[in-house]
Amino acid sequence: MLGWLTHKLRMQRYRSAWFVGSIFALLIALGLMWRGLYLYFLEEQLEQHQITEELIVKSELIENLIISARNRSVLISQMIFQKQQDNAKFDALVQRFADEAIKVIVNRQDYDRIADAHEKRLLSQHFELASLNRSQQDYLLALLMEGERELAIHEYTEYTLPVQEQALALLDALHAHVAQQREINKQRIDEHSHTLTQIVYYSTTFYLLLLLALALFVVWRLIKSSRAQANLQEQLNDQLLEKTVAYEQADKELIRLAHYDVVTDLVNRRYFEQCLQDLLAKSSRVALVLIDLDNFKWFNDTLGHAIGDELLKRFAQKLRDADSPILHAPIGRLGGDEFAIILADTSLEEEEAVIRFLLASIAELDEHYGPAKALNVSIGIARFPDHAQVGDLLMRFADLAMYQAKALGKGRAVVFNANLLQAMYDELDLEQALKQALQERQLQVFYQAQYRLSDLQLSGAEALMRWQRFGQWVSPAVLIPLAEKTGHIHALGLQILEKVLEDIQRWDARSEYVPKVAVNVSPVQMRLDNSHDELVGRIDASGVDSARIEVEITESAFADSEVCFSFIQHFAQRQIRIALDDFGTGYSSLSQITKLNIDTLKIDQSFVSQLEHSEQIRVLVKTIIRMGHGLGLTLLAEGIETQAQYELLKEWGCDEGQGYLFARPVPADQFSFAPLEFS
Repeated sequence: MLGWLTHKLRMQRYRSAWFVGSIFALLIALGLMWRGLYLYFLEEQLEQHQITEELIVKSELIENLIISARNRSVLISQMIFQKQQDNAKFDALVQRFADEAIKVIVNRQDYDRIADAHEKRLLSQHFELASLNRSQQDYLLALLMEGERELAIHEYTEYTLPVQEQALALLDALHAHVAQQREINKQRIDEHSHTLTQIVYYSTTFYLLLLLALALFVVWRLIKSSRAQANLQEQLNDQLLEKTVAYEQADKELIRLAHYDVVTDLVNRRYFEQCLQDLLAKSSRVALVLIDLDNFKWFNDTLGHAIGDELLKRFAQKLRDADSPILHAPIGRLGGDEFAIILADTSLEEEEAVIRFLLASIAELDEHYGPAKALNVSIGIARFPDHAQVGDLLMRFADLAMYQAKALGKGRAVVFNANLLQAMYDELDLEQALKQALQERQLQVFYQAQYRLSDLQLSGAEALMRWQRFGQWVSPAVLIPLAEKTGHIHALGLQILEKVLEDIQRWDARSEYVPKVAVNVSPVQMRLDNSHDELVGRIDASGVDSARIEVEITESAFADSEVCFSFIQHFAQRQIRIALDDFGTGYSSLSQITKLNIDTLKIDQSFVSQLEHSEQIRVLVKTIIRMGHGLGLTLLAEGIETQAQYELLKEWGCDEGQGYLFARPVPADQFSFAPLEFS
């Protein structure tokens, strides 16, 4: 039914459109017709007006001819009948007679150019009579000049006067003809004007009637559709009200999304920074507190993002509890696991109370989510106006204090001080120096020899990076974290690998053979896209047998197990050895080791150094060696510094070892390939 009504309404709309279109087409057609007729008669009228102007000119020329002819007749009469002794007057009459003759010639020529055939015929007859008359007049003038007045009077009366009358009669006839033409032309102009008036009248009347009919049709259509429009208007008003309410709700939601974090419903970074600027402008003292949830990444990656979001929500709810000392303070989530609080015009005692509250709150969450992983907070504090005058700098200083809290062991608060700023400048200076060192290839590679413990034959070497700055060696414990933090770790790793490959080629050229060289790869470098492809590409391009390269990874790489597994599998497919460094101190488990293509387990130096003093350590190391052999792995002990340590490891079947007892790290040109001998 609804479809049928819709179809009927659509068809009715089409009919109405067709009707209106037809009316407009008819109006256009009739308008073109009336316009054509009007232009036709208007053109005819213009032509008649041109004819009228031409007839007026003809009338004027004929009148001038008649006047000139009559003047010549009068002048010749005066010359005949005047007294002979009045010579001056006679000469004047002769001159006037000649002037009139010139006028007659000029007027006749002008008229002849515009005359029709009938008029030219009359002019031709007049010309013949006028020529005869002029001859007679010239003859009379000659008689008068000779003194034959009586004979001149006789000739004038008998011959000249009749010809003159006939010539004037022809001009009168021509004048009458032109007057008749003017009258006829006037009648035509009147007829055309009447016709044009009728055209305008009837066309105007028709258009008015047609427009009236169209207006009536439109009114009828409006009246007919008014009822439907009234119903539709009511429906539209209801829909508009619904949409208005929906739009208002959407606007509120957009404002909330623009200013608040979706997960925690705390203000986001952008709005928090705006709040900070506002409070700095109107407060005499402001403390900015930055909070970082320690180990949150582990919860998020291990337990899943849902648990991570739940943890963030619970922490945000703790900050907004009714008994919270920061209930009315601006609190924001800056991103990830980082939060911030603005304390305006508060005392040091109030700040300390807030810190105690934050530590207590995270402790409660740690009890709920533990004991799998410790959950804690690192807090950094910067104050206005003591530490900074602007918001950006205050944020930076609070961030530095927060990272200092992490460095000091987490679970604490640190207030910004000048030493932190100096440390930041030192780090920036060291970063620039490292960048320059990489560009200028200032880094050096030292090699620490590795030996088979059974016969002390050379089994390999570990490549160790060294950097000398201002005459002092920069500690790898400082350099490696800096390279990882600043994004230079991959470039550093590639440069070390290239130097190792060059040294192996030089050794081979001198027939000095090292079975394998271990190269350390950072977990940060492992997470970079295509890093393994670049490392393998360098090995392939060098021509060195890939089996002689051993890639060392630390147990911290297992924190991102998927990336670690993919990285190891990629190298294993190319027959590149994999060594697990610092085994027993990090994230790895026996189940993970069994899934990976590990070739070598390196027993950490912290275990080796206690072999002589701790029974538990000895049991642990022996267990690691038996377990590794059971899995088909090579066991290598690091940091062997005493003869006793060497003897114990050799007795338990440890395969290889390295340490100061055997050799210290040295440059490539000082590396020894000879086996060791102990007394």
